[in-house]
This record gives sequence, C-alpha cells and structure tokens, in this order.
Amino acid sequence: KRLEKFGRFNVGWVSFRSDPIGWLAATWWRERCIDWCYGIADGDRFADQKYLDHMFVKFPRVVEIAHPSANIGPWNVCRHRIARGAGESFVVDDTFPLIFVHYSGVSKAGRGFYQCSNVSYLGPFPRLVRNGLYAPYLAELERIHRALGLPDKVEADERGSPRLRRRMLAPVLRMAGRLAGHYIRPA
Repeated sequence: KRLEKFGRFNVGWVSFRSDPIGWLAATWWRERCIDWCYGIADGDRFADQKYLDHMFVKFPRVVEIAHPSANIGPWNVCRHRIARGAGESFVVDDTFPLIFVHYSGVSKAGRGFYQCSNVSYLGPFPRLVRNGLYAPYLAELERIHRALGLPDKVEADERGSPRLRRRMLAPVLRMAGRLAGHYIRPA
C-alpha cells in the first residue's frame, strides 16, 4: 500500500510490438518521459514508471507480465522462495525457472562492497539471493568497470573532502548494513 504512489507497474521489462499501436504507445511514453522524468513522486507521476499506469488503460492489448519468476527484485523477492535448481540455475517457488532479476537500487557503498535497496522494501534478503544472484552480477559489473578503465567513484569521493559527519558515520552505517545483510561483496 505504501508503494502505490510509485505506480502499479515496475519498469523491469517493457517491450512494444512493431505495429501502429505499439509505435503510438512507445512514442506517447517517450514524450512523457522527456517532458518530466524525476525520481520523486509528484501527483500522478514518478520517474518513467507511473506513466505505465496510464498506458495500461490508454492503449489496447497491453499485457502485464505476471509470471512469478519474471522481474524478481527487492520489492517482491520476499513473496517468493528462491532456491538452487539444476546446475547453476535458480528456481522460484519450487516450480518456475528464474527468468530475470531486476537489480534495482544497487549502489557502491565503499571499497569492495555494495548496498542494495532491499532494506527500503522492508523484506528479507536471503543469503542465497545475496550471494547467488547479486554477488556474481556485481563482480561482472566491477570487471567491466575495470576493463573500461573507469575511475572508482567511491574512492574519488573519499579522496575529496566529504563532510565530517558523513565520514564519521560511514563505518557505523556500513557495519549496521552488513549485520542486517544489506551489503554485498562481489563474488
């Protein structure tokens, strides 16, 4: 209920049929996002996401992906049981092969670890999800980051002059997050 202001749908996977209605819907959404697209709830808008509520009503043949193993993310992982399947695969609710994960709200929190947004959704963040799904994904992101020669944003921020309060609280917040299981080290 508390998340309704952000919209009924999540922009985890959006695709459009290449026909007149699909092009019209995609163009309509694009124009709205260009006009206003901020990460704050503002009446009937929120980022690129709340517009999907209107699209569902405005255009015929819009289909909601309701498969339980599609778009697993911090907002719904607590409603499902994630387990190891055959080999390196994952199974959702003991039945469905995992289709895709939405790694929303992941941010680098310090050297060698990331913070995930699961804590803001008030749900559990099981060890298997942290270590089996998130950690390999983050390791791959770090590998790509290094291969591109990009600077480490966190280290660059630490070399600057962060506010004293932030600098003093950071270790305490990191420890609290680690104990709560919301920080992840890449695999």
